[in-house]
Amino acid sequence: MVKEYSIMIRSQAVGMLQAGSSQKFVSLKLGVNIRTVQRWWRLIKNDLTLENKGGRGRKSSISKVAKIVITKSIGKKRQSVHGLSKKLKLKGHSVSQSTVYRYLTKEKGVKSYKRQRQPLITEKNMAARLKFCKERVNWTANDWKTYYLQMNHRLS
Repeated sequence: MVKEYSIMIRSQAVGMLQAGSSQKFVSLKLGVNIRTVQRWWRLIKNDLTLENKGGRGRKSSISKVAKIVITKSIGKKRQSVHGLSKKLKLKGHSVSQSTVYRYLTKEKGVKSYKRQRQPLITEKNMAARLKFCKERVNWTANDWKTYYLQMNHRLS
């Protein structure tokens, strides 16, 4: 993590350096890392500013087109991070699954969920099957044979 120092501390450090203090003394006196003091001194010697620069850090690996595709997929059902990254790779945007996931969760605030399992048999179907079984619990092999013959006759 980059520690930000106020302009007052930076200008104080530069003033001490210009007055002849050593970089080590300045870093100990102000409680600043010696590498930071060296960088500030190098910037002043090259006539550059000590202001904090914005936009530093790692550049975004997601292109604007990829962001649009991911954003449009938010409302759709059955979208997976794997499927989105695969779709983007086919369109020529090399984006990993973890990048798509990170963009959806951190930038868009979308949370993943696990689909609710649908039962293999409904309550109505279960009741009908139970009724069928209870009616035929004492049937013999001959009863079943006549039942299947009747069923085949109805189907043909």
